[in-house]
Amino acid sequence: YPSDYRDGIWKYYNEHGLLMKQETYTKEGKINELDFIYFKNGKPLSKTYQYYEGDYKDKSTFRFHKIETVFDTAGKKLSERHWINDKLISEE
Repeated sequence: YPSDYRDGIWKYYNEHGLLMKQETYTKEGKINELDFIYFKNGKPLSKTYQYYEGDYKDKSTFRFHKIETVFDTAGKKLSERHWINDKLISEE
C-alpha cells in the first residue's frame, strides 16, 4: 500500500448502525480518533476524543490529548475529563 492509502476520515459502525469509531488521517498519519460506547437503548454511554499536538519525537512540544465524556441513560452529559499526556487537566 502507498503511505497515504488511509488519507481521509474512516468510520466504523456496529451491527445496529451506530458509529463506534471515527479516525482522521493525513498522508503523515493519524490526526485524531473518536470512540463511542452505547447503552442498550442506543444512547451514548461514553465518548472519547483523542488527538495530539506538537512533534511526537520531541517530548518538550508533544501533547497527547484525551477528552472523555460520560452520559446517563437518557443521553445527558454527566462528566467530562480532559487529560494531557496522561495527566488530568480538567474535570467537570
